[in-house]
Amino acid sequence: MDNLTLISHRLYPYVQRAAISLSEKGGAFERIDIDLADKPRLVLGDFAARQDAGVEG
Repeated sequence: MDNLTLISHRLYPYVQRAAISLSEKGGAFERIDIDLADKPRLVLGDFAARQDAGVEG
C-alpha cells in the first residue's frame, strides 16, 4: 500500500479515528495538521486556482 497523507486539524474526529486505525494495523501514513485560519493551497484546491486566474465564483 502506498503511503497516505491525512490532512487534519486537531478538531477533526474522523481523521483522528483514521490515524488510530492505521497505526493499529501498521499502515504507513503522514499526518499534516493545518491551521484553519490560514489554509494551505493544497486544501483550497480549485478555488485557489480560480483566484490566480482572476475568475470569480
